[in-house]
Amino acid sequence: MHLLQTLKYRQTRKVVATRPNNSFGCFLALPYELRRRIWMEYLQESTPLVYRFCIRYNLRSRVRYTQGRVYDIYHYAPEPDDTVILDTPTYGYHGGIEWQNLVRSTLASRATLATCQESRQIALKFLPHSLPFRELPVGWTNDGYKLDEPADGSNYPEYILRFHGARDIIVFQDATWADQEAVVKISELQGRVPDAFLWMEHVGISMRSFACGHRLDPGGEYGSYGVTENECACSMNVCRDACQYEPLPRFLSCFPSLKAFYIARVSSDFDDGGDELTGTSTSLESADCHCETIKDSGKGSEPEHTWSIIKSSDIDRWCVVWDERTGCIPVHSRVGLVRQYWRSNFPYYKEMEHLDIRFIRRLDPGGIREIEKEDIVIEDGAAARARKVLRLVLTSLAKVRRRLSNVQH
Repeated sequence: MHLLQTLKYRQTRKVVATRPNNSFGCFLALPYELRRRIWMEYLQESTPLVYRFCIRYNLRSRVRYTQGRVYDIYHYAPEPDDTVILDTPTYGYHGGIEWQNLVRSTLASRATLATCQESRQIALKFLPHSLPFRELPVGWTNDGYKLDEPADGSNYPEYILRFHGARDIIVFQDATWADQEAVVKISELQGRVPDAFLWMEHVGISMRSFACGHRLDPGGEYGSYGVTENECACSMNVCRDACQYEPLPRFLSCFPSLKAFYIARVSSDFDDGGDELTGTSTSLESADCHCETIKDSGKGSEPEHTWSIIKSSDIDRWCVVWDERTGCIPVHSRVGLVRQYWRSNFPYYKEMEHLDIRFIRRLDPGGIREIEKEDIVIEDGAAARARKVLRLVLTSLAKVRRRLSNVQH
């Protein structure tokens, strides 16, 4: 018995001696509700709200419709074993900047899921949905690629992103007209949509996705969104609001829980060339409202709108979400071109009137995006939440101390 006590004493001393100075050994002694609040604050502070993915599918099932100066136009004829695969926009090499940022920005959620059973259960309630994705090479299943590759991408490892469908925004990068058509046709062939789509309530498409459709105008790529007159002259009543061949409304119908649609400009530094027509940066220096409402004559004014500021994962930066119909923040010139050459009411179609349509744009005060691994502080939110957590801990400890005092008396 004495030997066992001696071993336990030595093990205890060893554990205490190797414990880092910044550890908090009394965490498990805190009440469960307080531990849960701390985990929740940690997740809320560290977890991004915008994730970016590319749509991939078996390119061998495409049929070239026409070959033009700028783009080859394809129609998609899915095979029974074709499937929709989500891929990170890493431009074909594992370890790219987007991949590194995705790994870094999900560190908190992955750590909480792996620490212990209690933290895992808390994280699963905070992030209840799963989104599988793969890391596929550029040109996968394209002409000349390995013909024996399976169409489901199973030759490459699958990863799982935990997210909250009612809160997080999933942005599809470069989701072209053909990509949207492929999702619709594969879902129709299989009789169901991808499982991850079932829970997404907030879906976005990158601004660059609207560079082309199925036509090539003399204006080049800037006026090419839409279809050729040979395919649809848009003279039927069904095309008065939105062309029957435009896949956007049908693509969004593949998300049965969808409540909001976003047109996003949150590209990384490497593929951000600014506004191609105006030459101006696509990022904003602030999310301040430029509309002013006069409170009282001679007593100044106050902003009329307050827009949400959220964190994006793969660029590890902050973005602003706003309603363009207020005229508060200008939209990208590409939207104006689509409205000029295609539909003046884009994207406010009747088939999409049940959706809350918003725009997302990156924030970049003072050129901070040029500084590697440096984040943007918005109204010192991290410090405010840290103070909130500290107040919760102190309040709970005070309650515990009062309870112990009452028990002793």
